Order: sequence, then structure tokens, then C-alpha cells
Amino acid sequence: MDLSIRPIKPEEIPFSYTQSQNDNIESGCIGFLRGDFDTSGKGFYTTWEDKVKFLKTDEFKREFDDVINSLRFGYGELLKDRSSLSAYCQNNPDGVIEGNYTKEYGFRVDTDEHSYILRCNPTKGDYNFYVYAYDRETFEKHLNELGVDDLSETYKKNPELCKKMKAEQDKYKEWLMQQSPEEILNHAYEYSVRNDILTHTQYADLSDELATALLNSPSPLSDVYDRFIRVETDYIMTIDGSIYEAAFRAFEKAEAEKEKTMTVLVVAPGEKPTVETIPIGLESLQQQVGGYIEAVYPFEEPVGLVCNEEGKINGMQLNRALRDDENSIYDIVSGTFLVVGLGEEDFCSLTPEQIEKYSEHFAEPEMFFMLDGEIQAIPYNDPSKFPLYEKSFSEARDREEISAYRLSSRADNMCKTAIEAAINDNYSDCRLDPEGAKKVVENFGLDRVKKILALTCIVKDYDGRISPENKAWAKTVRPNDVKDKIDLSLVVDGVNPGLTDIFVRQVKRIETERSEKKPSVLKKLESAKDNISPSSTTPKKKDQVL
Repeated sequence: MDLSIRPIKPEEIPFSYTQSQNDNIESGCIGFLRGDFDTSGKGFYTTWEDKVKFLKTDEFKREFDDVINSLRFGYGELLKDRSSLSAYCQNNPDGVIEGNYTKEYGFRVDTDEHSYILRCNPTKGDYNFYVYAYDRETFEKHLNELGVDDLSETYKKNPELCKKMKAEQDKYKEWLMQQSPEEILNHAYEYSVRNDILTHTQYADLSDELATALLNSPSPLSDVYDRFIRVETDYIMTIDGSIYEAAFRAFEKAEAEKEKTMTVLVVAPGEKPTVETIPIGLESLQQQVGGYIEAVYPFEEPVGLVCNEEGKINGMQLNRALRDDENSIYDIVSGTFLVVGLGEEDFCSLTPEQIEKYSEHFAEPEMFFMLDGEIQAIPYNDPSKFPLYEKSFSEARDREEISAYRLSSRADNMCKTAIEAAINDNYSDCRLDPEGAKKVVENFGLDRVKKILALTCIVKDYDGRISPENKAWAKTVRPNDVKDKIDLSLVVDGVNPGLTDIFVRQVKRIETERSEKKPSVLKKLESAKDNISPSSTTPKKKDQVL
């Protein structure tokens, strides 16, 4: 990075310290960085403070990081550590700032767009450096305005004329500050133009005769302003052109940014897909999937899945199943993956139609388990689809079906909690609303609800609030369960047992209603026989035309 570094000038010293907010605005102060090298002299601890926030653009932030890194690791390693800072200051005595409690040093660093005023103090225990950042154009203009009184250094030409104009502008400013806010706004343009005139007069190539003539005027600054107003005929056209140019540049920038990004579908485990715009490039894709990428192409149209190449090896959570034409699972994607469009040479944005299609395709998060040697997939948040696994943990382990066992256990506990909630929520006025039982059966399936209730009745065999009828029913549902070996965490015990008894009767009624709606196999055969027409049983002759 190309930097210009020099010792600070006397007129620049005030800008190495904190100023009023008005001064910050006039000088274009973006903010400052304060830092020290720790007690060891080798650390690098900093804090940043904003001053004029709208000047803190993304371009500035990128440049500022480059400048600080350059000062740390290049350009004499000025900010590398305390000893390096001390050596640099000793080698540049012209930067000394006299008059403080300790000797400090000031330096100015310039880039094309910004100026940086450094105040350095190598003393241990103090802040070792301050870096004040300025918009360079605004800063230099402000320095010129303030430097009018020092004509020998600031102004190359027309010193007496500049001095008189400066006095005239100061008097105008004094008058303006006494006016109402509305009146100040009305004169804001005039004040700004007069400042510009004052600044440019120092560079005006006037002969001594012309400079003297203007100097002899009672109000040379007002004279120049009045002439400016008369000849400013292109003002409106300039504004119109500026509006168009700004809009065009904004459009170009937006289009350029579009080319640097792409719209994709992000599919995370246990979550619905989201549409996101990400930067184009390998680094961005790796960041999204959390490692090296792998692309697969399971669909006929030009879209691909970008996933973590080592997702399964690293034990990332199983995410979504990939299925063949017969809806059989042939692979499972692990970890977060992206659905991307396929361009001629690289990945690209999905079309709106593709976003809609694959948002629906991957809409439901999935969970996976092994059962009877095959991988099964179920909706992530649908306990009714969880397998009702009846084998013990040791059997599940031997059969490599631990996932099915855990899913079933999870659903069992959820079902037990749901039963207790349904009883509490649906009991009022000495009545238990059967809608609660219907909802639990709908969410968890009849078999699982019966299991939990039967286990509860078996464990509470001692409780007279559970009817003998329901206790007998429980033994038909779970004939092999022994009270002492039942997992007590599955027993409904958070509600009154009498209400549990009513809930059992409601579930039994739901089961009865369902069985009545399903005709027996014999009835189905008899019904089919009755519906066979006589003609359909008559054998056709060989010569009969169909």
C-alpha cells in the first residue's frame, strides 16, 4: 500500500486531539483509534470512537485496516510494538509536540482519499498512540481556511487580499449566527460559496494591479460573490446532470453487486429452507456449509446441491434424504447444504420458479433411523410418524437400531406430557372435554397413546381411582409388562388419577369408533360377492367378440 508519511506541522497539531463536534464536522474527522502495547510492550490493544459517522464508509474501513497493518508491519514498523515506536520517534525528531506533560510525537499519513494524524507516546503505562482519521479533501480545505492568518505559509498568492476577505467572512459569519435558524438556512448556500471563494483566492493568478484593485474595494468577498451569482446560469442544468449521473452510478453499482452475488436456497438440519443472497466464490460456499464443498446433481434440471464434502465423516447432523424415481432413499445429505443454479461455467442464482419448487421439495425437515436393516425417514416435527419401538435398548444396540429406539422413547415422553396437558387444559365444570383425547391421538397415534395409558394403569394398580375395567384393559394392551420393570418416566402422574381414568375411557371410545368404521374382511368379501352381476359370471363362448 502506497502511503505518504511525514512529521506533523504546527497547524496540524490541534487535529491530533479530540475537538468539538462542530470542529469534527468542519474538518471531516471520521473518528479516532486509541491503543497501547500492554505492559509487555508487545501487545496491541485498541478502541475506536466515531466522530462523523456518515464519513465512515465501507471503502474507508477497508483502507483504514490496510493503513494500520502497513504501519505495524511496514514503513518502519511504526506501530509494531513500544520499542519500535520509540525508535521511530527518536529517528524523526521533527515530529515532536512540545508543551505536554511528556514528550509526544506527531506524524501525518496521507492516502488518495484520507489523511491520518498520529499522536505517539512511547511511555509505558500511557496510551501509546492515537490515530485520527480525516476525509482528506475536507481536512485540507479546513486547514486552508484556518491558516489565513498565517499568510507566509498558507497562501502562495494574494496574501493581503485573502486576509481582508477572511475578515469580511468572519464578520458575515458573526452576523449570520445571530439570525433565526430559518434565516441561517436561507443563507447557507451563500456562506458555503463565500468560503469556496476565499479558499480559491489564494490560487488566483492575479497581477499585482488587479489584486490591488480588488483589495481597495470595501467588500471584495461580496463583490466576487455577486459576480458569481450573475454568471451562474448553468446551475439548474448542473443539478439535473448530477441527479442523472448519481442515479446512473447507483444503478451501475447495483448491477455490479448483482454480478458478485447469487441467490440460493439454504437448507439446514431441522429447519425449513431460507432464501439468501451470498457472495459468489469458493470461500463463501465453504463458509455456508462449514468446510470443503462437494456438489451433487440429483435433479434433471440445471440445479445442484452444494454440501460439506466430509459431512458424514465428521458426524454432521443428517439433514434431508435423496430419493429415486420410486421414492426410495439412496443417500442422505449431512449438515447444511445449498440449492444453487447451474450456469454455463459455474454456479449461479436460482430462478424464482426454482426457488418456489425446491423450497416445497425440501420444506419438511427430516429425521432418520435404522429399522430392519433399512434407513427410514420421518418428518422432523411429527411425533405421530415416530416408530413405536418395543425392543429393549440392548436389543436395539445389537441390531444397530439405536436411533429408532431413541426416537420412540422421545415420542413416548412427549405423548405422556401431552396427555397430562390435555387433561389439565380440557377439564372444567366437573367435565373432561373429549376433544383433548382426540387431539392427543391425532398427534401421537392410537397405539402410542394406548401404550402410555396402559403402563399408567398397570403401575397404578393399587389406586382405587382407576377403575377395575380400565386396569383389566391395560393388561390386554400390555400383557407382558411387569409393574416393577416399567419405565416410571412414562407414567401419567401429573394429574388426578380419576381424570386419567376418564381419559382412558375416552381413548377406548375413539378406538371403538374407528373399528366400527372399518368393515371386517369377511364383510368386505360378502359385499363384493353381492355386487357381482350375473352376466359377469357367465363364461364367454370362444367365438364371442369382445
